[in-house]
Amino acid sequence: MDPEIKGKRAAKYIQGFRKELLSLAHSCGYEHPGQFTGQDIEISMGMNRYQTLEGLLGYKRDEVKFTKLQDYTVFPKRQA
Repeated sequence: MDPEIKGKRAAKYIQGFRKELLSLAHSCGYEHPGQFTGQDIEISMGMNRYQTLEGLLGYKRDEVKFTKLQDYTVFPKRQA
């Protein structure tokens, strides 16, 4: 095993996973995956039976006071 090659493959996997997760969030009307709630995620309970994550596990989280992604960047704002 070559750690350098495996590290590059792991990094590509994480980048691809991040891209797909953001794409999924955007397609659901969210700007960030952290905005999902327990009501947004359904788990299959068998043939044509689904239950929300909140209903199945009692998963409730605190509301995210998320505005827009640009508000959370670390880049300083430019002054004119």
